[in-house]
Amino acid sequence: MGIGMSDLADQCFCCAPQDPDQEREHELAHNPAKRATPSPRNTTEATLTGSSPSAYSSANRWGADDQDSLLAPVPEAGEDAILVPPPVPSQGPPSTGQGRGGVDLEILVFDLESGETQVYGEAFRRIAPSGHAEPDNQALRHYLLSNSSLISDDNLDTEILKIASESDSFGIDESGFIKLLREHPLENEALSQFMGLSEDGDTIGSGDCRSGLLSLMKDVLNADFDDNQWDLIFDSVMQEAGLTVTMQQYIEFARRVARIIRVSRASRT
Repeated sequence: MGIGMSDLADQCFCCAPQDPDQEREHELAHNPAKRATPSPRNTTEATLTGSSPSAYSSANRWGADDQDSLLAPVPEAGEDAILVPPPVPSQGPPSTGQGRGGVDLEILVFDLESGETQVYGEAFRRIAPSGHAEPDNQALRHYLLSNSSLISDDNLDTEILKIASESDSFGIDESGFIKLLREHPLENEALSQFMGLSEDGDTIGSGDCRSGLLSLMKDVLNADFDDNQWDLIFDSVMQEAGLTVTMQQYIEFARRVARIIRVSRASRT
Protein backbone atom coordinates (compact mmCIF):
# COMPACT_ATOMS: atom_id res chain seq x y z
CA MET A 1 0.00 0.00 0.00
CA GLY A 2 1.46 3.33 -1.02
CA ILE A 3 1.95 6.41 1.13
CA GLY A 4 0.36 9.61 -0.07
CA MET A 5 2.05 13.02 -0.10
CA SER A 6 -0.25 14.31 2.58
CA ASP A 7 0.89 11.53 4.90
CA LEU A 8 4.47 12.44 4.24
CA ALA A 9 3.76 16.04 5.04
CA ASP A 10 2.20 15.03 8.35
CA GLN A 11 5.17 12.91 9.34
CA CYS A 12 8.07 14.91 7.93
CA PHE A 13 9.23 17.83 10.02
CA CYS A 14 11.86 19.00 7.59
CA CYS A 15 9.64 19.74 4.63
CA ALA A 16 6.16 20.73 5.77
CA PRO A 17 5.48 24.02 7.55
CA GLN A 18 5.01 23.57 11.28
CA ASP A 19 3.27 25.42 14.06
CA PRO A 20 6.02 27.29 15.99
CA ASP A 21 5.02 25.75 19.31
CA GLN A 22 4.87 22.22 17.92
CA GLU A 23 8.20 22.71 16.17
CA ARG A 24 9.85 23.84 19.43
CA GLU A 25 8.38 20.88 21.34
CA HIS A 26 9.83 18.57 18.67
CA GLU A 27 13.27 20.25 19.00
CA LEU A 28 13.22 19.97 22.81
CA ALA A 29 12.34 16.28 22.57
CA HIS A 30 15.39 15.60 20.35
CA ASN A 31 17.77 18.16 21.92
CA PRO A 32 17.35 18.48 25.75
CA ALA A 33 20.12 21.11 25.89
CA LYS A 34 17.72 23.67 24.46
CA ARG A 35 15.36 23.32 27.41
CA ALA A 36 17.40 25.88 29.40
CA THR A 37 16.91 28.53 26.71
CA PRO A 38 13.64 30.43 27.18
CA SER A 39 11.42 31.00 24.22
CA PRO A 40 11.65 34.52 22.81
CA ARG A 41 7.88 34.61 22.65
CA ASN A 42 7.52 33.54 26.26
CA THR A 43 10.19 36.01 27.35
CA THR A 44 8.33 38.82 25.64
CA GLU A 45 4.99 37.83 27.16
CA ALA A 46 6.50 37.51 30.64
CA THR A 47 8.08 40.92 30.36
CA LEU A 48 4.94 42.58 29.02
CA THR A 49 2.76 41.22 31.83
CA GLY A 50 4.90 42.94 34.49
CA SER A 51 4.51 46.47 35.79
CA SER A 52 4.53 48.36 32.49
CA PRO A 53 1.03 48.40 30.91
CA SER A 54 2.23 50.92 28.37
CA ALA A 55 4.83 48.48 27.00
CA TYR A 56 2.18 45.77 26.69
CA SER A 57 -0.20 48.01 24.81
CA SER A 58 2.63 49.13 22.53
CA ALA A 59 3.50 45.50 21.74
CA ASN A 60 -0.09 44.73 20.81
CA ARG A 61 -0.22 47.83 18.67
CA TRP A 62 2.96 47.12 16.69
CA GLY A 63 2.55 43.34 16.44
CA ALA A 64 4.50 40.28 17.53
CA ASP A 65 7.34 40.89 15.06
CA ASP A 66 8.23 44.16 16.80
CA GLN A 67 7.93 42.94 20.38
CA ASP A 68 11.65 42.20 20.75
CA SER A 69 12.42 45.89 20.16
CA LEU A 70 10.36 46.73 23.25
CA LEU A 71 12.37 44.61 25.64
CA ALA A 72 15.25 47.06 26.12
CA PRO A 73 13.34 50.06 27.57
CA VAL A 74 11.03 48.04 29.83
CA PRO A 75 12.18 48.51 33.47
CA GLU A 76 12.65 45.49 35.67
CA ALA A 77 10.08 45.71 38.48
CA GLY A 78 7.96 43.40 40.53
CA GLU A 79 4.31 42.74 39.83
CA ASP A 80 3.25 45.02 42.70
CA ALA A 81 5.38 47.99 41.63
CA ILE A 82 3.44 51.27 41.37
CA LEU A 83 4.69 54.28 39.47
CA VAL A 84 3.92 57.37 41.58
CA PRO A 85 4.27 60.89 40.12
CA PRO A 86 6.33 63.41 42.12
CA PRO A 87 4.29 65.35 44.69
CA VAL A 88 3.15 68.85 43.82
CA PRO A 89 3.91 71.44 46.53
CA SER A 90 0.73 72.62 48.17
CA GLN A 91 -0.10 76.30 48.09
CA GLY A 92 -2.36 77.02 51.02
CA PRO A 93 -4.72 79.96 51.31
CA PRO A 94 -3.13 83.39 51.66
CA SER A 95 -2.26 84.27 55.23
CA THR A 96 -3.55 87.36 57.00
CA GLY A 97 -0.27 87.56 58.93
CA GLN A 98 2.75 89.62 57.95
CA GLY A 99 5.06 86.64 57.49
CA ARG A 100 8.47 86.35 59.12
CA GLY A 101 6.91 84.36 61.97
CA GLY A 102 5.03 85.88 64.90
CA VAL A 103 1.40 85.64 65.97
CA ASP A 104 -1.13 85.68 63.14
CA LEU A 105 -2.68 89.11 62.69
CA GLU A 106 -6.23 87.77 62.68
CA ILE A 107 -5.73 86.28 66.15
CA LEU A 108 -4.49 89.60 67.49
CA VAL A 109 -7.35 91.54 65.92
CA PHE A 110 -10.10 89.40 67.42
CA ASP A 111 -8.46 88.53 70.75
CA LEU A 112 -6.00 91.32 71.42
CA GLU A 113 -5.82 90.89 75.20
CA SER A 114 -4.87 87.21 74.93
CA GLY A 115 -2.32 88.02 72.24
CA GLU A 116 -0.70 90.66 74.43
CA THR A 117 -0.62 88.29 77.40
CA GLN A 118 1.12 85.64 75.31
CA VAL A 119 3.65 87.84 73.52
CA TYR A 120 4.54 90.20 76.35
CA GLY A 121 4.40 87.44 78.96
CA GLU A 122 6.98 85.40 77.05
CA ALA A 123 9.16 88.49 76.67
CA PHE A 124 9.03 89.21 80.41
CA ARG A 125 9.97 85.63 81.31
CA ARG A 126 13.05 85.96 79.13
CA ILE A 127 13.93 89.25 80.83
CA ALA A 128 13.20 88.08 84.38
CA PRO A 129 13.15 84.28 84.71
CA SER A 130 12.58 84.66 88.46
CA GLY A 131 9.30 86.50 87.79
CA HIS A 132 10.56 89.76 89.34
CA ALA A 133 12.52 92.64 87.80
CA GLU A 134 14.04 95.65 89.51
CA PRO A 135 13.03 99.10 88.20
CA ASP A 136 16.57 99.64 86.87
CA ASN A 137 16.69 96.34 84.96
CA GLN A 138 18.26 97.39 81.66
CA ALA A 139 16.68 94.66 79.54
CA LEU A 140 13.24 95.56 80.88
CA ARG A 141 13.77 99.26 80.26
CA HIS A 142 15.02 98.64 76.70
CA TYR A 143 11.99 96.50 75.85
CA LEU A 144 9.55 99.12 77.19
CA LEU A 145 11.26 101.93 75.27
CA SER A 146 11.14 99.86 72.07
CA ASN A 147 7.53 98.66 72.31
CA SER A 148 5.59 101.53 73.87
CA SER A 149 5.13 105.27 73.55
CA LEU A 150 7.42 105.82 76.55
CA ILE A 151 10.25 107.15 74.45
CA SER A 152 12.17 109.09 77.09
CA ASP A 153 13.92 107.91 80.24
CA ASP A 154 12.12 110.48 82.35
CA ASN A 155 8.67 109.30 81.29
CA LEU A 156 9.78 105.70 81.63
CA ASP A 157 11.08 106.19 85.17
CA THR A 158 7.81 107.81 86.23
CA GLU A 159 5.64 104.99 84.88
CA ILE A 160 7.88 102.19 86.15
CA LEU A 161 7.88 103.67 89.66
CA LYS A 162 4.08 103.87 89.59
CA ILE A 163 3.83 100.15 88.85
CA ALA A 164 6.65 99.18 91.26
CA SER A 165 4.96 101.08 94.11
CA GLU A 166 1.95 98.77 93.80
CA SER A 167 4.16 95.75 94.63
CA ASP A 168 5.26 94.75 98.13
CA SER A 169 8.73 94.01 96.74
CA PHE A 170 8.88 97.33 94.89
CA GLY A 171 9.58 95.60 91.61
CA ILE A 172 7.95 94.78 88.28
CA ASP A 173 6.16 91.47 87.82
CA GLU A 174 4.64 90.06 84.64
CA SER A 175 1.20 91.63 85.06
CA GLY A 176 2.74 95.06 85.78
CA PHE A 177 4.98 94.72 82.72
CA ILE A 178 2.01 93.92 80.45
CA LYS A 179 0.02 96.79 81.98
CA LEU A 180 2.74 99.28 81.10
CA LEU A 181 2.72 98.18 77.47
CA ARG A 182 -1.08 98.18 77.17
CA GLU A 183 -1.51 101.65 78.67
CA HIS A 184 1.10 103.36 76.50
CA PRO A 185 0.58 102.54 72.81
CA LEU A 186 0.29 106.26 71.90
CA GLU A 187 0.66 109.60 73.63
CA ASN A 188 -1.31 112.62 72.41
CA GLU A 189 -0.92 112.10 68.66
CA ALA A 190 -4.52 110.89 68.17
CA LEU A 191 -6.03 113.94 69.84
CA SER A 192 -3.91 116.31 67.79
CA GLN A 193 -4.89 114.61 64.55
CA PHE A 194 -8.60 114.53 65.42
CA MET A 195 -8.65 118.28 65.92
CA GLY A 196 -7.13 118.68 62.48
CA LEU A 197 -9.78 116.44 60.89
CA SER A 198 -12.88 117.76 62.64
CA GLU A 199 -14.72 120.82 61.41
CA ASP A 200 -16.66 121.36 64.63
CA GLY A 201 -14.13 119.93 67.10
CA ASP A 202 -16.63 117.28 68.23
CA THR A 203 -17.10 114.70 65.46
CA ILE A 204 -15.73 113.47 62.15
CA GLY A 205 -17.24 111.22 59.50
CA SER A 206 -16.51 107.47 59.67
CA GLY A 207 -14.68 107.70 56.33
CA ASP A 208 -12.43 110.45 57.67
CA CYS A 209 -11.90 108.37 60.82
CA ARG A 210 -10.69 105.42 58.79
CA SER A 211 -8.34 107.41 56.59
CA GLY A 212 -7.12 109.40 59.59
CA LEU A 213 -6.23 106.24 61.52
CA LEU A 214 -4.34 104.89 58.52
CA SER A 215 -2.32 108.09 58.18
CA LEU A 216 -1.65 108.23 61.92
CA MET A 217 -0.34 104.67 62.18
CA LYS A 218 1.92 105.06 59.18
CA ASP A 219 3.33 108.38 60.40
CA VAL A 220 3.76 107.56 64.10
CA LEU A 221 4.42 103.81 64.11
CA ASN A 222 5.74 103.27 60.55
CA ALA A 223 3.17 100.49 60.21
CA ASP A 224 3.39 98.47 57.01
CA PHE A 225 0.37 96.29 56.24
CA ASP A 226 -1.26 95.50 52.92
CA ASP A 227 -4.76 96.70 52.07
CA ASN A 228 -6.44 93.48 53.18
CA GLN A 229 -4.71 93.60 56.54
CA TRP A 230 -5.65 97.22 57.12
CA ASP A 231 -9.27 96.39 56.27
CA LEU A 232 -9.17 93.52 58.76
CA ILE A 233 -7.91 95.82 61.52
CA PHE A 234 -10.25 98.76 60.86
CA ASP A 235 -13.35 96.60 60.31
CA SER A 236 -12.80 95.00 63.70
CA VAL A 237 -11.87 98.13 65.65
CA MET A 238 -14.63 100.29 64.11
CA GLN A 239 -17.39 97.68 64.04
CA GLU A 240 -19.57 99.73 66.43
CA ALA A 241 -18.94 103.08 64.76
CA GLY A 242 -21.85 104.99 63.22
CA LEU A 243 -21.87 107.56 60.45
CA THR A 244 -19.97 109.95 62.71
CA VAL A 245 -17.22 109.37 65.28
CA THR A 246 -16.69 111.42 68.42
CA MET A 247 -13.33 112.59 69.70
CA GLN A 248 -13.35 110.03 72.52
CA GLN A 249 -14.21 107.21 70.11
CA TYR A 250 -11.43 108.26 67.77
CA ILE A 251 -8.87 108.22 70.55
CA GLU A 252 -10.03 104.78 71.69
CA PHE A 253 -9.92 103.44 68.13
CA ALA A 254 -6.43 104.84 67.63
CA ARG A 255 -5.13 103.34 70.86
CA ARG A 256 -6.50 99.90 70.02
CA VAL A 257 -5.08 99.95 66.49
CA ALA A 258 -1.72 101.01 67.92
CA ARG A 259 -1.81 98.14 70.42
CA ILE A 260 -2.46 95.66 67.59
CA ILE A 261 0.45 97.04 65.59
CA ARG A 262 2.86 97.05 68.52
CA VAL A 263 2.14 93.52 69.70
CA SER A 264 2.21 92.20 66.12
CA ARG A 265 5.65 93.75 65.68
CA ALA A 266 6.86 92.51 69.08
CA SER A 267 5.78 88.95 68.28
CA ARG A 268 8.30 88.86 65.41
CA THR A 269 11.32 90.06 67.39
